[in-house]
Amino acid sequence: MTQSVQRALRVMEVLVAKAPRAVLGDIAKAAGLTPSTTYRIVQTLVQEGYATAEEGGYYQPGSRILSLAGQMVTAMDYSTYARAAMLELQEHTPETIHFGVLSGDQAHYVDKLEGRRPYRLASVVGMSLKLHCTAIGKAILAHLPPGRIAELTAPDRLVAHTRKTITDPERMATELERIRAQGFCIDDEEDRDGVRCIGAPVFDHHGQVFGGLSVSAPTMQFTLQDAISLAPVLIAAAESTSAALGAPRNRGND
Repeated sequence: MTQSVQRALRVMEVLVAKAPRAVLGDIAKAAGLTPSTTYRIVQTLVQEGYATAEEGGYYQPGSRILSLAGQMVTAMDYSTYARAAMLELQEHTPETIHFGVLSGDQAHYVDKLEGRRPYRLASVVGMSLKLHCTAIGKAILAHLPPGRIAELTAPDRLVAHTRKTITDPERMATELERIRAQGFCIDDEEDRDGVRCIGAPVFDHHGQVFGGLSVSAPTMQFTLQDAISLAPVLIAAAESTSAALGAPRNRGND
């Protein structure tokens, strides 16, 4: 029984890691199981709502996995680590501030401070973020291990959300190098038309990237220069949050 549970958990981990979808052979290989064993496990997961079967032999995480992930993100109060830095950052900008953390191949908002503007951005705590086209996402992506970066920036993973989304792996590599060098990144309408964001990475007690802080606003209110001018205080807020998480003072080279 224990071995069966372990195998099922490995298959579930692979489904989440390879989201949005994967074929049976890839799942079996990543889980270290035979195709026949993997097939039986996946069929059980489909029956129980932990996986979904699609046309063409593809599988993806089911609604029960997504529900559990959302509940877990909500339950873990990461906001306590960043709230002081976010409030300090709010003294320097009237725009919306977010704190997001890495979760599998995505990030999730875990805290938000509304801006002092009449409008409200359509973002909520628990919302998922793609790594390749959001400010928090790119700040995280730039500091992942090289192997993970290569996996997450493969051509089929760089899906366009707007006409400005970076979908070319070489361009993305250049972008991530720039982010590492300058300490911040810009989402210039790459995730949503009409919205511009600036983000900076947050690191944990191991010195590994944990999440990121961002400032976001409509482009008509938030120019590119406005965003860049916030970089020093945003980076300071991210460093303060990293310190609260126990990050080493000198992380060395990524």
